[in-house]
Amino acid sequence: MEIVLLSDIHLGRFKYGKMLSSGIDARTQDILDNIQQALDYAVKNDVRTIGILGDFYHTKRPAQIFRRLLTSKLEWALNKGIKLYLLLGNHDQGKTHGHDLVELVELSSQISNLEVIEVPKIIEQDDTLLCFLPHVNIFDLNIAATEFHDYIIKSVKDMAEEVKKRKKKYNYFFGHFGTDKSFAGKSFDMGSDDKCSRVLPLDLFDPLVWTGVYLGDIHKPQELNGFCRHVGSIARVDFGEEDEKKGFYYVNGKEDKFIEIKDRDLKTLVVDLVSGNSREKMGEFCEKVQDLDLTKSIVRLRVLIKEEDTKIIDFTGIEDYLKENCWNYIGKNLQEQRDQRQEISLETSGELNYISLFRDYVSKIALEDKEEIEKAGEVILLEIQE
Repeated sequence: MEIVLLSDIHLGRFKYGKMLSSGIDARTQDILDNIQQALDYAVKNDVRTIGILGDFYHTKRPAQIFRRLLTSKLEWALNKGIKLYLLLGNHDQGKTHGHDLVELVELSSQISNLEVIEVPKIIEQDDTLLCFLPHVNIFDLNIAATEFHDYIIKSVKDMAEEVKKRKKKYNYFFGHFGTDKSFAGKSFDMGSDDKCSRVLPLDLFDPLVWTGVYLGDIHKPQELNGFCRHVGSIARVDFGEEDEKKGFYYVNGKEDKFIEIKDRDLKTLVVDLVSGNSREKMGEFCEKVQDLDLTKSIVRLRVLIKEEDTKIIDFTGIEDYLKENCWNYIGKNLQEQRDQRQEISLETSGELNYISLFRDYVSKIALEDKEEIEKAGEVILLEIQE
């Protein structure tokens, strides 16, 4: 069996874009174009099944325009004869009963190629079992939030037992969860609780049971072991993901591969004006920026600057340049640093304890690896004293 898998669309997040003449946000159009790249791949390679592993929308109860935009992409795939499996993610759940794909559930009763997975489900397709575990609304389950994690664990185990009984050639698990071995990335917080409802132990998945395990939720695509994967988000959600690849998975039997797509670049330009002559360094930075091709990039400017220099450095020129030459410039962030040099005051009377003075000095300044610096300094001072 062949299947294309994508995840974490997060449609409806108004960030880093600009309004187009069509009336939609340009970053929204980027996301739609990324979805189309996955759909085109499936059609070109005659893949008849596509799974989307949750978080279709970014906010609860998305605006009607985003529902229409997403539906238009799904309709395009259905018209090509593709079977669609839509798995609910945590962002698709409301704060009360119900979820954001309810209208598609109603359509699925009339469209044989459309299946919305709103409860745990096992689907048999020829010599293959497709096992889906959505992020179910706890209000619909009528259980306490503290019981949700145990519910998920039990659901996975129950599916594994059922898979063993049916004895099919290929057995796939699809879910919208993280694992205790997942790398969340810079823009994502799974929570610190060991029993966070969206964090499962990776060893829950037995390689003797599952041909492949494919998960949504975590935006960074990654291979967790020989058969478990995070598909990753279809587009960069924020600057925490600016260095992450984006794409989708193509699965064929026991083999799979990650297909990278071209998402719009998010670039952070950093200028450090703290050390040296700030005017000269600013001039050097402006020259380097002019050598960059930023016409297709979303850009932000991060400035490290001494507090006293904020009044003498003018950023108007560089910001005007970025506004004119970037696909979208979203502004600058000034990180001011005060002069942290401290003078050591010595008492003229009494014996001087240089080690104590050194420790006091180190405690007053901002340094990385303070403990190591303190130890090294003490050794040097003892050698000098001797």
